[in-house]
Amino acid sequence: MSTPRAKGGKPGTRTDRAQVDVTFSPYIIRRHREELSSWVQANGLNADVIPLDHPIQVEEGEGGPVIRYRAYLLDDDGRAQSDRFESGELLTEERTTPCTVPPPDLGASASVPASQVEAGPEAEVEA
Repeated sequence: MSTPRAKGGKPGTRTDRAQVDVTFSPYIIRRHREELSSWVQANGLNADVIPLDHPIQVEEGEGGPVIRYRAYLLDDDGRAQSDRFESGELLTEERTTPCTVPPPDLGASASVPASQVEAGPEAEVEA
C-alpha cells in the first residue's frame, strides 16, 4: 500500500489548507476503519490505542495541522486501563499530534457538523 501524499508533495509533507477542519465521526471511523487506520499509522500513531467510539478531528494548530483524538490509557503491561471506581469503562485521554500526512478523502460523508459528531448514519452529509 502506498503512503498518502499531499497534492504535489512528497510523503510526510504538510497537509493542504483545504484538508484541515475535518471530523471523522465514530460511525465514519467504523465504516472506513481500514483506510483511517492506515492514515493514523502514517502519521506515527498506533491505531490499536484509538477507540472507535470517539471522533477524530484534523484542525489547524499553532504550528500547522494537528490530529485531535482520544487514546486508551495503558498500564505498564500495555493493556488498556479501566475505571475501577466508576463504570468499569476503559480510560481514555485527549491527545494531539502533528498531521504530516493528509487525511484520506472519504467523500462528503466524512465531514459532519460538530453538533452531529456523536450521531450515527444520520450524521452523513448528502453529496
